Amino acid sequence: MQLTQTAFRVSLVLLATSCALLEAQSTPVRLLDIETTPGMPGRYDWSSYPAEFTPVGGALVFSANSSNLGRELFVTKGTTATTSLVKDVNPGALDSNPRELAAFGAQCLFTARTEATGYELFRTDGTAAGTTLVRDIVPGSAGSNPIGLTTFGGSVYFLLGDGSCDLWKSDGTSQGTVEVAKIGARTTWAPKMVATGNGKLLGFTVGNTMWLSDGTGAGTRQLLTFQVSSPLALTLASTNLSVYVGDEVSVWRCDAAGSRVLFNGRIHKAIGDVVYMTKDSRLWKAWDTGATGMNLVDIIAGEVNIAPEDAGGLYYGLRSTTSAYPIWRVDAKSKAYALTLPHSTAAMMFVHRGTLYSMPTSIVTNTLYATDLTTRSTLALAAVNLRRFDNGPHEWTPFGNQVVFYASDNAGGEPWVTDGSRAGTGMLADLCRPDAGRTAHSFPHHFLDVGGEAFFYATRPGQDSEFYRTDGTVNGTTRLTNIVTGSGSVVDAAMGRLGNELLFDGDGRLWVSDGTAAGTRFLSNVASPQNFAQLGGYLYFNSGGDLWRTDATAAGTTLVRAQTLVRSEAIGGSLYLNGNGPQGWEPWRFDGTTFTLVGDVNPSGDSSPDGFVRVGDHVVFEADVPALGREFFTVPLAGGTPTVLKDLHPNVARQGLGNWTHSTGDKMFFWDIVTGGARLCVTDGTSNGTLVLPVTTLHLYRFGSWGDGTAFVQTDHSVWKSDGTIAGTQKILEPTGDLNFPIEFEPRRIGSRRVAFKATSGPHYGYELWTSDGTTAGTQMVADLFAGFGDGCSPEGLGSDRSVVSNGRLLFAGDDGRSGEEPFAIELGAVSQQIGVGCKASGFVPVLSAEDPVLGTSFAIRIDDATANTTGALVLAAPLLGLKSAYLGSGCSLYVDTAALLLVHPLVTDASGRWSLPGMSVPNNPALRGVRFMMQAGIGPSSTAPLSYDLTNGVLCVLGT
Repeated sequence: MQLTQTAFRVSLVLLATSCALLEAQSTPVRLLDIETTPGMPGRYDWSSYPAEFTPVGGALVFSANSSNLGRELFVTKGTTATTSLVKDVNPGALDSNPRELAAFGAQCLFTARTEATGYELFRTDGTAAGTTLVRDIVPGSAGSNPIGLTTFGGSVYFLLGDGSCDLWKSDGTSQGTVEVAKIGARTTWAPKMVATGNGKLLGFTVGNTMWLSDGTGAGTRQLLTFQVSSPLALTLASTNLSVYVGDEVSVWRCDAAGSRVLFNGRIHKAIGDVVYMTKDSRLWKAWDTGATGMNLVDIIAGEVNIAPEDAGGLYYGLRSTTSAYPIWRVDAKSKAYALTLPHSTAAMMFVHRGTLYSMPTSIVTNTLYATDLTTRSTLALAAVNLRRFDNGPHEWTPFGNQVVFYASDNAGGEPWVTDGSRAGTGMLADLCRPDAGRTAHSFPHHFLDVGGEAFFYATRPGQDSEFYRTDGTVNGTTRLTNIVTGSGSVVDAAMGRLGNELLFDGDGRLWVSDGTAAGTRFLSNVASPQNFAQLGGYLYFNSGGDLWRTDATAAGTTLVRAQTLVRSEAIGGSLYLNGNGPQGWEPWRFDGTTFTLVGDVNPSGDSSPDGFVRVGDHVVFEADVPALGREFFTVPLAGGTPTVLKDLHPNVARQGLGNWTHSTGDKMFFWDIVTGGARLCVTDGTSNGTLVLPVTTLHLYRFGSWGDGTAFVQTDHSVWKSDGTIAGTQKILEPTGDLNFPIEFEPRRIGSRRVAFKATSGPHYGYELWTSDGTTAGTQMVADLFAGFGDGCSPEGLGSDRSVVSNGRLLFAGDDGRSGEEPFAIELGAVSQQIGVGCKASGFVPVLSAEDPVLGTSFAIRIDDATANTTGALVLAAPLLGLKSAYLGSGCSLYVDTAALLLVHPLVTDASGRWSLPGMSVPNNPALRGVRFMMQAGIGPSSTAPLSYDLTNGVLCVLGT
């Protein structure tokens, strides 16, 4: 049956009269105030005193005081929304006092106490479910009090602080936590422990004695005894080859051959192979030249304050008699003038990614400054108090492009974060609040669209993080079920879709949901499922290093291959994976039946491929190769040998870009890091098609794109769009006056014409929701959600974790200044949204896309990756089951309601498997505004079960302006 365009227009009018009309909203609407409990009064001095920031699996864990929990373990990913309690290890208001945090693989070992065990060894992966007691070494409430936790030789070594000081080690399991050597030296002095960079020696002090160990009982021996009056007088440092220990007078060098007096001075710090020491108001450096050889050189005279530089060198300052404060940089071979600060500084706090953080000596001008070491420009970031005992900001810990640290203001001492900009500097969380304040946040996040309904995590009183669904309306926003009863939380983990069901990590195990409370159920005991990717009728995922798949049934959840594969991406009918085989970690391809090595990219070792993405007729990925560093590789989708995409910097090893890339299907945009910043590049998957575009920036920013593949990108001072050509790369917006963009710039695509992003402009001041159609006139703020200085948009912007386009609406984490951060929705007007994925027995799955259907115009429809020279039909109909798909099995879903047809249009694909309809006209009838319809195409006949037709994905269209 074929319906005409006239019949289509009539059907639209009938559809409009049979449903509630939706006017485009000018302001976002709060869907649900999930977290309504106000902040609770606490104790201490309203400071949480965060300490020991330690990286664990893409996050930082740290200990801090909480108002009603005591001192417990917290986690952050560098934003307010991702800063939360990991677990109340010692339940109630009693402290567990986590300390001695030591990163160990994907977890962290630490010492903490409970009423039942006393201080014992615990472990965490940054989640509540993954935070457990390792071993009760001294049974009962006395505790073994592990001290000096240090990662060494594939284990974490520590001393018992119960009075014996015996040496132990742990691999994070109870059976792997064992005694190494009896020390038996009782002391009240806190032991100290370090490991050499090459992992050959472990040095530690017990009282006033120095010990050295190779990690075995037989290889643990006492070296030195010191005559010191205080344990603080003993300092430890290590280079790659040696352990250094200093008493109040001398510095000793200890290695496998023994110990010897090196220097009459005091140790400052060690970086790499160099140890820095002070003597007679001079700074000295010493570095290992072999097993016994060493060079010792004095650097400069004068009072110095020293900060490490993250590239391996060292920055230090010389106190001047004038108000200027010269900063010098020194490495193992030379020193060079860096810059002069415009203020005298109490301490050069930290250096990270070319930015020096400092603070003046005067407590009157209590401002934190950031100085760009390339441009030598200094920016005032934020007011930070020098409170009593604080000594200014400290606990500086690098984390991606940010630095997390301890600082204090009128709210007390709390965890702060900075990326070197004013907008990116502020308090992460007020963990210890003196009053109730306004309504607490529910922190909605991990938004994912499933057939026009969005799922997300949020926090509710008494339940912590749980799972919610919404159709983008107030009445349609509900909690699915209390997956983890009591105060436990659902794991913040990735989600995957198969048909009309959602698979997710609910409590450290695999769960499934159809969007209802009754249909939300436990599926399998597979631990910590992640990296979901659909291929055929299965959803593949990783558990540890194992590859699993599921058809959303318990019986159909099976192990595919063990301990060899990680991080899969579904591209062109295959999974591309980082696999471990005889060649090491190399790229592999899996078609659902057979594993095939794509290529031995690094014959001399592991290439560790990652970031597989389709670019035109190629697959591009990052991998390690000797001499070149981490480069982009390309391989044809049809098969072939991977080759370096393009070596943009010959003879210079390049670091990987990770998430700083963006594929639009036929091309990929990426940043090329150069001296002092980065430049914008684009590739079509070939070397000749890899171009440098005329856009440069000092900082890396994420990309967005329109439906036509045009990129949307921010630099430090402007916003650009690019179609992948030099002529088509144009500046569309340059901030002036109070208009600013955040460092967390991650625009969200809205249909084929627009992107949404976060920006601030006076007199609104706070960050709010903006949209752009690629023109200066079409770039504007949607609404001032949080009037005044507050941020109406999440601190993380509109990134993939904090927003989603669903049912023709933009759902995002917003804050109106009254309810805290909660889920909000806004109608988008005319928009097209791809729903789900198509299905095909083998090879490429056909993809359907459409332009936004604007009233009074026409919009184009297109199919790609279909079987060549094949007939089919495009069906336009009402959304099936109110935007829920009907899963037919074998990876096939039906998105259109065949009982409510609007149009059936025949089609024939060309020799490349493409088809297009350039102009589908839409009546200019205001009554049609808000009408929704669905499109899907069938192509065949084919061998694809169960309909014997290949099916495309669905496309939801909303009519509007």
